[in-house]
Amino acid sequence: MIRQRKRIPTKRATPRVIHPERSGGHHRVRLHGKAREQRRAEVFERAGGRCEEKYPAMVPSIGGDLNGEWMIVRCPNRATEWSHIRHGSNKCDCFSPDCNIASCHECHRKRHAGGNGKPCPPKVKQDLAAV
Repeated sequence: MIRQRKRIPTKRATPRVIHPERSGGHHRVRLHGKAREQRRAEVFERAGGRCEEKYPAMVPSIGGDLNGEWMIVRCPNRATEWSHIRHGSNKCDCFSPDCNIASCHECHRKRHAGGNGKPCPPKVKQDLAAV
């Protein structure tokens, strides 16, 4: 028996609904064009020129003890990129630091690589003439 192929589903005429009551009441905001450029400028102004990525670091205690304290500190590098905390279809362009931050290139690369710092593998280009 010959198996029939499934039809390719048509694209949605309207985007999927984001239910804010399921996500803790947060409405996802998507901006385009001039509004997006304005929001990027606002985020970089909020950052004050520094990367907003936070990470745990050992901070030496006062008095010269060898035992320090673990604290959450900001990356000291200069902010060069606009980084979304959530990526893909879940990203939000609102002003909240829980959704997007200004980050340096190294921190943004780590965030995209899942935190392990390894770069994403490059896509393999197929030669159409060989096919």
